[in-house]
Amino acid sequence: MSGAFFVLLVAYIMGSFPMGLWVGQVFFKKDIRVEGSSNIGATNAYRILGPSAGVVVFLGDFLKGAAPVIIMKSINLEPNLINWLAVGAGMFAMLGHTFSIFLKFKGGKGVTTALGAIIVLAPKVSALILLIWLVVLAISRYISLSSITAALALPVFTIFWQGQNTPFMIFSFLIAIVIIYKHRSNIGRLFEGVEPRVGS
Repeated sequence: MSGAFFVLLVAYIMGSFPMGLWVGQVFFKKDIRVEGSSNIGATNAYRILGPSAGVVVFLGDFLKGAAPVIIMKSINLEPNLINWLAVGAGMFAMLGHTFSIFLKFKGGKGVTTALGAIIVLAPKVSALILLIWLVVLAISRYISLSSITAALALPVFTIFWQGQNTPFMIFSFLIAIVIIYKHRSNIGRLFEGVEPRVGS
């Protein structure tokens, strides 16, 4: 049991790794927290550092969510407990990204890290969420609106596809709350009509 809780701690620390910040500082001598949207995620890295850096940051943030869940699922414990702990690992990884210990408990918006966890925990739900994200992005060209819409859709799809999975149900609602909270400045800009679109 102590090993399982150790993995949860590791999940939080892994999630805390500010990939966008480190990639910018090490390879480009830039702090992306002071340019663009000031976010440390893949979208701002793409805008400030270029496509290659954006892809690297995306993959890093994605693996921060997926790897802890995969590790937790490999622990030899009772299946129901493993389910709770795997979901916990995904949640702790996302909280690490959004409230990073390396950034005085500030961080990114958690979308990519949450996606990494969700794909491992519930592939069918993740496919639907990705579809929603892509459709909204194609129509609006707002990444923030796509992420907010996908976050709102997550609990709805979870009810239909994972309704008996209490840990994942709780996880989906917490994910939606955190993502929408972290996008509160984007929501304000969307209402004001000043949120940047993809390609602008």
